[in-house]
Amino acid sequence: PQVDALQTGDVVGTAPTQAYDTKNVGTGKTLTASGLVINDGNSGNNYHILYATNNTGVITVRDINVTAQHDDRIYNGTTSSSVAPQVDALQTGDLVGTAPTQAYDTKNVGTGKTLTASGLVINDGNSGNNYHIIYTTNTTGVITVRDINVTAKTDSRIYNGTTSSSVAPQVDALQTGDLIGTAPTQVYDTKHVGSNKTLTASGLVINDGNSGNNYHIIYTTNTTGVITVRDINVTAKTDSRVYNGTTSSSVVPQVDALQTGDLIGTAPAQVYDTKHVGSNKTLTASGLVINDGNSGNNYHIIYTTNTTGVISVRDINVTAQTDSRVYNG
Repeated sequence: PQVDALQTGDVVGTAPTQAYDTKNVGTGKTLTASGLVINDGNSGNNYHILYATNNTGVITVRDINVTAQHDDRIYNGTTSSSVAPQVDALQTGDLVGTAPTQAYDTKNVGTGKTLTASGLVINDGNSGNNYHIIYTTNTTGVITVRDINVTAKTDSRIYNGTTSSSVAPQVDALQTGDLIGTAPTQVYDTKHVGSNKTLTASGLVINDGNSGNNYHIIYTTNTTGVITVRDINVTAKTDSRVYNGTTSSSVVPQVDALQTGDLIGTAPAQVYDTKHVGSNKTLTASGLVINDGNSGNNYHIIYTTNTTGVISVRDINVTAQTDSRVYNG
C-alpha cells in the first residue's frame, strides 16, 4: 500500500500489507490495507492511521495442466486406461475433488495411440472456477494383442469315413462387446479307428471391429480322441433252388451301405447249411472284404443268417432203351 510521508525523524517500523476481500477469481474486488507500525518515539501514538480501500482489484484464473501419461496394456475391448494423469500442484487449501482419468482414442491394438485426460474436479470454494484446466494429450500409448485359447475337447464316436468331430472346441471368454463371427471346429488327425487320437481345432473368426487383429488365437490340441469300429450287417437272403449236390447259393447277401470313400474289395457269398433237399434251410454269408484304407479294421462285420432257404428235389430220368432178342420164356 502507499503510505503518506512521515514527519522528519519518524520511520516505518513495519510496512503495511493489503489483501483482497476474497480469494476467488473476479474483477472489482476490494483491497484493504493493514499492519502499518510507525517508530515515532511514542509507540506510534503521534499518528492516526487512516486505511483507505481500493475496489479495482482483479484476480484472474490460474492455468493448471493435466497431462495424460504413457500406458502400455493388453487389449481389453475398451478405451480405458488404468494410469492416472499428472496434475499440477494446486494452491494451498484447494483439493482435488474428483481425480482425472485418461482414455485411449480407440480400443484397438496399436502403437503411438493418443491418450486423453478428462474429468478433473477441483474443490476451491468457487466451483473450480479459479482454475483454467489445460488437458495435454500423450501420443505414446500402446495396446497389445490379447491371447485367447481355443482348446479341442475329447470326442468318442463311431467310424464314419471322415476326420470330422461334432464336438465344439472350448473358447476363452471374449472381451465385452466382441462376438464370435465363425465358431471354431475340430477334426481328428486320421479317419481310422483307434484311441488317443489327436483332435485339432481351427477356424475361429472374431468380430472385434478390427478384423480379429486384437486377439492372438492359440489353438491347443487334445490327444484323448477315440474312434470306434462301425458295425456293418451282411445278411443272407432267401434262396430256392433245385438240388445240385453242393451247398452253394447263387444269391448275393445284402451288405449295409459303406461310409463315403470305402469300397467292397471282395463281395460276400452265402451257402446252405447242407446240400440236401429240404425247406427252412439256413443260409450263411461270409467273405466280405472292405477297402477302407485300414485293412477293413474300421468295421465290425456282423453276418446274419437266413432260415428260409429251400432245396427242391431234382428230377432224374430213367429211359428204357430199344431191345431185339430171341424168345426166352
